[in-house]
Amino acid sequence: MSRSVTYRSEQPTITSVSPSSLGQTGGLVTVLGSNFGSSMTAVLTKDGGVITAPVIATVNNAGSLTFTAPFVADGDFNRQTCLGGGAQNIPTAFGVRVTNTQTGCSADLPGSLIYNPTNTACTLAITTAALSTAVACSPYSQTITVSGGTPPYSVFAAAGLPAGLSINPSTGFIGGTPVLASSGAGGSFTVNVTLSVQDVTSATTTKTLPILFSDPTGPFTVNGSSPQSVPASGSGPASAFSLPLGAGTGTISWSIDSPPAGLLLASATGATNSFVSSGLAPGTYSVTVRATDSLCAPVHTNTVTVTVNSP
Repeated sequence: MSRSVTYRSEQPTITSVSPSSLGQTGGLVTVLGSNFGSSMTAVLTKDGGVITAPVIATVNNAGSLTFTAPFVADGDFNRQTCLGGGAQNIPTAFGVRVTNTQTGCSADLPGSLIYNPTNTACTLAITTAALSTAVACSPYSQTITVSGGTPPYSVFAAAGLPAGLSINPSTGFIGGTPVLASSGAGGSFTVNVTLSVQDVTSATTTKTLPILFSDPTGPFTVNGSSPQSVPASGSGPASAFSLPLGAGTGTISWSIDSPPAGLLLASATGATNSFVSSGLAPGTYSVTVRATDSLCAPVHTNTVTVTVNSP
């Protein structure tokens, strides 16, 4: 005669987990509850899903077990947006699930174990929203602001600043007196400046912002057509070279770069100028005329071809 025997396995339960908080590397955890069998494992859960591999638990009695909670990866933590950009890991609650390996029965206590991330720093970010206008020949002042990363911020840099401006690599302060570069038409224009900063861990971030260069008295250019014609002795046409009306902020000084012997300018200063020749051999010459503003030293040039006529 055969007889059937029915075994009943009680469903385990969890009532508490201690401690309730751990560092990111984990640690020893005690679970209180009921109906713990002789062979139990434990895992961590989040939003109903298992995020760690099972670890063997030590069963003290039917109502108590311990296990070593494992390390939790950065990607399993909740994230919080930082002021000025970037994000940081924040303390996150995970659930504990214990399982009887003989019966397959398990018990959960969601959100019972808070892990505290090791790295809570916000992502390194440049928080400066805009660069102030750089006015020609006027002092400029702006400090780049930064958030996140690991202070101190050791290396600041700025590529593309207008002539006359520079950045302090230790403080992020941009200062100086903006001037017109020696090329280009002058006047008001916008350029892009690429800012970068490095923190003490050598983490680096960049940000590109526009900066308006305002030239209230510009554009400061040298006007003059090519070719020009002058006699071997005497002066060329009046106002062969000129500045736009109102251009420049100080005294304009004129010069010729590496002039041919005997070729001069009629005036050393002023808004207009012309060639003067004295015993210059007839022929064709390439001549660069330079105009310099005395107030904040913007320099502009114009290269023309000069034909010297026979006397």
